[in-house]
Amino acid sequence: MIDTRLAPLELPGDEYRWWQEVALAFDCFTNAVLAGWHHETLSSRAWRAWSNSKIFGYIFRVVIDVAFIWQTRALDHCERVFLRDLDRARRVVKEKKL
Repeated sequence: MIDTRLAPLELPGDEYRWWQEVALAFDCFTNAVLAGWHHETLSSRAWRAWSNSKIFGYIFRVVIDVAFIWQTRALDHCERVFLRDLDRARRVVKEKKL
């Protein structure tokens, strides 16, 4: 049975935080304006572009990783976001098939 209390891409246990939703929406909106997918963040796109040797990735990955170095003290923000988003997409598909 599908839990209709959750939005279509939310998973059981997800917490709603207004400011995070607004920040994520702004990030995805900015990515879409820059000719990216509407559901992908700039960080995830930068990692994907970098791994595919695209100029967007070379420029934005470094800038974004430096901006978020305070999180882990490593230049890995874009990679972590990409892998987290990939894992979440797989879990959403698996959950919705049940």
